[in-house]
Amino acid sequence: KQVGIELPFIRIRFSSIDIDMLKELKRFNVNSVACGLESGSKRIFKLMNKGQSFETVEKKLKVLDDEKMAVNTCIILGNPTERKEEMIESVRYTLGLRKINKSLNIASFVYQPIPSTVFGNLVEKEGFKKPDNIGGWVTMTGENHDILNQWLPWYTKKEKKFMLRRYDYFAASSILVGILYRKEKRPMYVSLLYLPLRLFERITYYRLYYWNFTFPLEVKLFLKAFKALSCLKNIISTNLTATK
Repeated sequence: KQVGIELPFIRIRFSSIDIDMLKELKRFNVNSVACGLESGSKRIFKLMNKGQSFETVEKKLKVLDDEKMAVNTCIILGNPTERKEEMIESVRYTLGLRKINKSLNIASFVYQPIPSTVFGNLVEKEGFKKPDNIGGWVTMTGENHDILNQWLPWYTKKEKKFMLRRYDYFAASSILVGILYRKEKRPMYVSLLYLPLRLFERITYYRLYYWNFTFPLEVKLFLKAFKALSCLKNIISTNLTATK
């Protein structure tokens, strides 16, 4: 029954997606879904006990692409027992999913211990010093790069620097993918104007793929320029609205 409620996007499991569901969602103007991948490392993914497989993820991404439904996913980095090689494996697998769905928007987060969970208990065994009270847990919300070395012996100061910088590259990559691979037709001249953006999207891809964030000047300039253009767009939009 239609009651006048519109949802721009919903959160859903990859395994729950089918064509009939997507067609029904479109009736309610849902144009984007968020599906958690969590990890692209085979061992960590299995350890998470997600109840779905990489094959299912890939199949459903193809369905979403065929139905022209935008999709967002995320991965968690720095999980307990995760080796650096597995973290990079996770990043590479997730980036590779764009071969199936070019518009896939990827976000990344750093693992945050949660008490009385499988991973929470595991991270304690690996050396995590849990807070003594609720207040300590509250202050741990968000990304806590200073405590990752408690359960990840390979997490050095250099790795911390790279982990912090990876956030900008994922952000820039998401912006570029959103611009370049929207589900819409464009005139040829517009596509040609996007060539520099396609080049920079490739740069962000290879930076993430090879986990090399030395001298990240280009991404900082890009994000500052994008922020400035977004502010300018908002100012123009507000002025046009005020003059009507």
